[in-house]
Amino acid sequence: MNGGTQRTRTYSYNAVLLVGGILFIFAAIFFIALLAQGEETQRALLDLSGQVLGPALAATIAWSGVSRTIRNHRRQEILKDWHANVRWACEAYQNAKDDVGQELAVAILGTLDSHPELEEPEQALIDAVLNSIMLNRQS
Repeated sequence: MNGGTQRTRTYSYNAVLLVGGILFIFAAIFFIALLAQGEETQRALLDLSGQVLGPALAATIAWSGVSRTIRNHRRQEILKDWHANVRWACEAYQNAKDDVGQELAVAILGTLDSHPELEEPEQALIDAVLNSIMLNRQS
């Protein structure tokens, strides 16, 4: 595998930055609490961080899991539609009555070849279909 699409890598990087930012805020509040002179101020700062940042970190982790699930589901739906379109274009090529219909089907397959969500297996599939068509046309 090539590590996923560019969007997946960007999303993972952004999630790491978000969690890192929240942890940095935790550390900053603890540092300020250590520098505070009064014990009452230290308790107030630590209590604030526990009441506000704790749930914020939990919500961020939950959001990360849910958004990843939604993103994967959306990608599966896109690929399902892509496969249906490839199947339709192949059938249109086979059932074409003239060269214009075949050229239209090949043009549609060429357009499907440049879909941004494609990874290695899908690229190999569409390339094999197009190569098969080109070999068939040369015969």
